[in-house]
Amino acid sequence: GCGGATYSTAFSSMSQQPTGINASGVALFRSSLVGAAATPPVVTANNDAWFTGTPGNVQLMLRKGDSYPWIGGGATISALGFISQMNPLGEVVTEVTLGLGTGTPAVTAADDKVLLLYQPGVGLTQLIREGDAGPFPGTTFSLATNSWNFNTGSSTFNAAGELLLIADLSGAVTAGVDDRVLIKASLAGNTVVMRRGDAAPGVAGANWDVLNNSSLCMNDAGQVAFQATLVNGGVTTTDDSGIWMGGPGNWSLVAREGAAAPGTAATFGQTTGVTNLLNGRGQVLFANSLQPGSLGSAWLWDATLGAQRIFAAG
Repeated sequence: GCGGATYSTAFSSMSQQPTGINASGVALFRSSLVGAAATPPVVTANNDAWFTGTPGNVQLMLRKGDSYPWIGGGATISALGFISQMNPLGEVVTEVTLGLGTGTPAVTAADDKVLLLYQPGVGLTQLIREGDAGPFPGTTFSLATNSWNFNTGSSTFNAAGELLLIADLSGAVTAGVDDRVLIKASLAGNTVVMRRGDAAPGVAGANWDVLNNSSLCMNDAGQVAFQATLVNGGVTTTDDSGIWMGGPGNWSLVAREGAAAPGTAATFGQTTGVTNLLNGRGQVLFANSLQPGSLGSAWLWDATLGAQRIFAAG
């Protein structure tokens, strides 16, 4: 699909961001391109692309320099982003940056980031564009600094075509209090999962504050797991973080910093910034450095059994 261009990426250090595979054996990967004799010739404006498919049937999904049909007047894609996930249906979510000054009205730094959904046999559809109306009256998906972007984890795009992501809000918000939202984005629209400043279930008087991007997980049932820090309610630096699982109106506190770690004489250490995973049963696997002593440990949380120790140092 690239007019005779060839792959120029070494594929020597693959990771979840530029590569993927689903249960049907469909692969997703990104590569830089070369080819002076290609049609059109490969230049800086078109030397990067996403591909998907199976051996012998690889298809071009998206290429730098492509036209952007959701804006009139010749808008183009100037850069491919790092978000990429594929679900069991072979659908892919990814982000792009639009060329400044292209299109009618002209793209600006305030609206040049876009989240796209690719569907095999259908093509690309715009899910969210920087500057779009937010989920609350008077809000927009934007930042005054024009540094707005999509933030998500590595396992947040499910078989229902929903992507779990954190998005900053501007407009009718209070900075540092309620200016960030966790949403499920899909063709059906954007569904709010939680908002910064919401009451944190299981911690009386406390509110959710900052979410850890890499901790975000979502299963095919739409259940969500994430890590967050806490404010208010008398929290201190020894108990101001936790892990939650569930969904709006049905949250469970999986683990809280400072709480007793079952079956040990220790307490859970800080929960943010460590690995956690969510499966289809709604069980959460997480690592934690138990206190005192920062002892390494791994745990499986189950809605019926609670937190079960897999192992702990010693």
